[in-house]
Amino acid sequence: MKNFLIILIFFTFFIASLTFAEVTGNITLSTSNTTGVVTGLYGSSYISYCTVNTTCAPSDKCIYDWDGTSATYQSTVYSGWCVSSSATQCMTNGTTAGDTSGSDRWFASAAYCFGSKIRTCASGGTWSGTTDCTTTNQTCSSGVCTGTTTTTTTSTSTSSNTSIVSIASYPSDFNMTQGESATKKIKVINTGTLALSNAQISLSGIPSTYYTFDITTYSTIGQGLSKNFTLTIALPQTAVVGNYTVVITVVTSAASARDTKTFKLKILPSNKTISTLNSTYNTYLSVVNELEQNITNLEAKGISVSALRTSLSDIRAKLNQTNSSLSAKDYYTAQVLLNQIDSMVSDIRTRIANAVAAPLGNATGNATGNATGGVFTFPDLPWLYIGIGIAVAAIVAVLLYLFWPEREHVFGYHPKHGWIPKKKENTAPKIQVPLKRKEVQWKPVSKKDEKKMAIIVDNLTKTKEEKKLDSIINRLRRR
Repeated sequence: MKNFLIILIFFTFFIASLTFAEVTGNITLSTSNTTGVVTGLYGSSYISYCTVNTTCAPSDKCIYDWDGTSATYQSTVYSGWCVSSSATQCMTNGTTAGDTSGSDRWFASAAYCFGSKIRTCASGGTWSGTTDCTTTNQTCSSGVCTGTTTTTTTSTSTSSNTSIVSIASYPSDFNMTQGESATKKIKVINTGTLALSNAQISLSGIPSTYYTFDITTYSTIGQGLSKNFTLTIALPQTAVVGNYTVVITVVTSAASARDTKTFKLKILPSNKTISTLNSTYNTYLSVVNELEQNITNLEAKGISVSALRTSLSDIRAKLNQTNSSLSAKDYYTAQVLLNQIDSMVSDIRTRIANAVAAPLGNATGNATGNATGGVFTFPDLPWLYIGIGIAVAAIVAVLLYLFWPEREHVFGYHPKHGWIPKKKENTAPKIQVPLKRKEVQWKPVSKKDEKKMAIIVDNLTKTKEEKKLDSIINRLRRR
């Protein structure tokens, strides 16, 4: 019996622990430029790609990758990540992390090798300083340039032979509008003492469909000579508006002979895009009014709409931010915000449709958007307090059962004693007592009563014929 009670108590605590868990609220999980989701009872945080601080949550900031590119999603090139404003470490996608762990995205404040270059993680999560070890014919190791130049010694002289390539000229920061084209020259010089072979140029930071080179490889660049590359950038009408950090890289057959340069490219919206953004913004203003009416109708049917109203308030806040961005001609941020609003509107419409399609049993349910297609959902109840009440009541009941004084069980099943048959009662004493009392209460019978009793007894002993005869005689007497 005790073992059974112990199991019952543990089971009660287990059920209560499930009740104490988080059972309300909405968590939207999306693969859209999201690298991680952390949720909990009282807080949540996320890391998403960004280009400017305004695309992050109010309490977050955008920290940039050392090469200016954190990821490319749906033709959009992102420069960094949204992280907590209190973050002090740097981040990188780790694809060229040199002698550091390529799988580790976080870097503490220190100097690190990325290929042949040294970059330093400064406080606040920003990368600063670039030292190219190839300029001294050295290699990068543990954040410092190591090794010495290669020398050839003869009996008469000592000479130093080096392979060095430098990007002498490249585009400075400039702006372009969607649908425009631009041509830029890039000049590469062999500043070493040896001829360079297989000199190749590449570009990163913008989609490869946005640009072309007239030539990407020179088989040889003689000592002291230079070569020119022509870069043509042709933006499509659908190019994503924003700021891009473009990285130019030149490599050769000699591992130490390489160089990189960067410039900023700002893609501005065309007049058509600006008109579309304003039109989309006005459309969503009307959509918000429509959603407000739908939510009011659900509330009139007795459906809890608190979560829906919260989501609608979030959409209104995004629209206010979009209006500010459009007024400031920050069309990139406006476009990002409108994309977010589109996703939020689709979500709330689905949740409203599910609440409308729910059966009558869900008339008082909660339209939290579980996308159940009419499956019953529980209303907003204080499950935490209900669980605590159930747990306390169960514990009190068990304690009362254990310590309540045990009464004598006359018959029936008892967990401790088993089945007890019903005892047979002795009814003789109960019969005798009333008889004795009646004997004591008897009184003498009068003569009148004796005559009546004699008549009754006489009638009981007469036959039917005799009774009929008596009846006839009585009738005649009455006449």
